Amino acid sequence: MSKYDEEYYVLERPIDDAVPSLVPDKNTSNRQYATEKVEGYAPLKFFNTFKDDNISDNIKEKIGDILFDSSFFLITNDIYKQIALKNLPLDFAPAIYMDDKDIWHEEYWYVRVTQRIDCWSRERSKYTESSIEVTGAHHIFSYVLDEKVLDKIEEKNRLIFEMDKSAMGDIIVHKSLMEEFLLTENTQEAFTLISEYEG
Repeated sequence: MSKYDEEYYVLERPIDDAVPSLVPDKNTSNRQYATEKVEGYAPLKFFNTFKDDNISDNIKEKIGDILFDSSFFLITNDIYKQIALKNLPLDFAPAIYMDDKDIWHEEYWYVRVTQRIDCWSRERSKYTESSIEVTGAHHIFSYVLDEKVLDKIEEKNRLIFEMDKSAMGDIIVHKSLMEEFLLTENTQEAFTLISEYEG
């Protein structure tokens, strides 16, 4: 175990059918929002990919203060106010979640993490031996963070980042910043301590 494994959390969608898994509507998907800074003020719009299944199975969705799409995540205004003025490597764009009952929730912001850090130990983490040919990324089953890499980066410059060379693009959050997310409801289950993570 690394000394950093108790300081960082993976931010990810909880494994729960009732938690929405977001997909963009047609106009949003054409805006390259996951790879570029969003221009203009028109909000990004998302709906639940499990909508039809939830309706047929009578599953009531859990609409939390953090929602996840395949790349990054949405946060409510309350969380946005906590972190937007901090000097973090994040891009924000207004967003709307259209729930399973077609009710629009307009209090969200889309968050794109713009910093990547490759700081997982190849010697101590558990991961697939083969990597994705184009990116060199591996599927990581459990993390041990590399102290030599993180020691060289000031803490304020590594509060949130996307794990580089990880096939899942895991979002890593320092415990001090996680506390800002926890000031609102329905967020605790979205965080998994690095030392307890199982990919």
